[in-house]
Amino acid sequence: MNGQIFSLNRFAQTSPIRKTELHYQLNQYNQNRRITDLLLAIAVISGLMVPFLRDLGSSYSLATDWEVNRFAFSTSNGRFASLFDLIQQISFSILLLRAISKSRKANWLVISCSVFGLIIYSLMAVANNAGDLTSVLFGNVPTTVFIIPLFYLLSEDPRIEQLIKEWVPLLSLICFIASLASIIKFKSICGFGSYIGWCPARDYFAFGISLYWSTVVLTSNEKHGYFITMGIGILACIAAFMLATRSWLIQPMLVMLVATFMAKGIDKVFKRTVIVIFAAGTALLALSFIYPEVLDSFLNRIGEDTRSNQYEIFYSQVEPASLIFGNGISAGYRYGTNSNYLFFDNQIIYLMFHFGVLAVVPLLYVLLRCLFGSSKNSQCKFVALFYLMAILGLSTYYSYIINVGVVLLFSSFGFALNNIEPERSNRMRNADGEK
Repeated sequence: MNGQIFSLNRFAQTSPIRKTELHYQLNQYNQNRRITDLLLAIAVISGLMVPFLRDLGSSYSLATDWEVNRFAFSTSNGRFASLFDLIQQISFSILLLRAISKSRKANWLVISCSVFGLIIYSLMAVANNAGDLTSVLFGNVPTTVFIIPLFYLLSEDPRIEQLIKEWVPLLSLICFIASLASIIKFKSICGFGSYIGWCPARDYFAFGISLYWSTVVLTSNEKHGYFITMGIGILACIAAFMLATRSWLIQPMLVMLVATFMAKGIDKVFKRTVIVIFAAGTALLALSFIYPEVLDSFLNRIGEDTRSNQYEIFYSQVEPASLIFGNGISAGYRYGTNSNYLFFDNQIIYLMFHFGVLAVVPLLYVLLRCLFGSSKNSQCKFVALFYLMAILGLSTYYSYIINVGVVLLFSSFGFALNNIEPERSNRMRNADGEK
């Protein structure tokens, strides 16, 4: 009896302490959740403001003296857009630092490789007077490209997973609508038979296609996932057609066809294939009747060779061996009228040109795990393949930098990668049971 009384007294003494600990943990959880919500909202809103501000101050001029329908874009709001771009990148970077601090030990190798490359090449750039630390990290050729693949770690936070699943379909829709609005504005000023290179409409489209891929990965098992994929995909086709970009027209059509062929049952596959072809064809045909000049400008670009010429110019000036260790953030080559052109459509070559093989290793690690991992999310495998095709140069004006589309896409890859480990554990347990 005395022992029971002593035990009850002891519980009564420790119970308030445990309640205090639980209350503290709950407060910490709510505080971390609010910080995550705030940082993600700031990053997304700031990212979408970048092309919006550029478009507000837009002006257009003939790109060359001998082409009357090709225009170049410029903006008077470049400084404000750059400020929001910086806010976006810093906010995403803080989210990544928080994710790294909580990450599993299994990720230490890819984290070490990325962080090592970031530190070494940033220090080299500062030492070579290529710019101050801010411009080195977040400038035209940022060293933060090393850590972009690590954004798959954001998926380990259940709150971020929930927010991204809720946001990406709507964000993708908004970006494609904004792209359409921007390109219609351009064509209403310069003529519907004209076309343009880099512009806010293409930035919106790049965001939209990345978010579209994320939508496919995250909604593949949902009841209305197929119809969401089709609706956004058709809108993407219309935007690509208006932009007169062949490669970006291919991407959403491939996604829609893959989603269709993965439908269960041959009847569903056939019916959905007919629906996809009919809906996309009808939309593009109607658009060509409304704006026949758009169709002409698109058809004129079909026969153009915009890829091999860049490779010839690049390798005539750059030694292939220099791609092993890279040439630094300020390295460039003569391209057209630009005597020090920093960029390249093939983002793998772009990374190696500036930062060597080390910058490519974390990227390929994530993509190859998506492609050949045992995750049951087949849509993720196809999206990883389409993304790899895009960064290898299939799609132009698609930058490998920290922005809304790229970050949320890699986060989506993480959701699929997180399912690989449980599958392997289950197989190992089953194998042990069989023994």
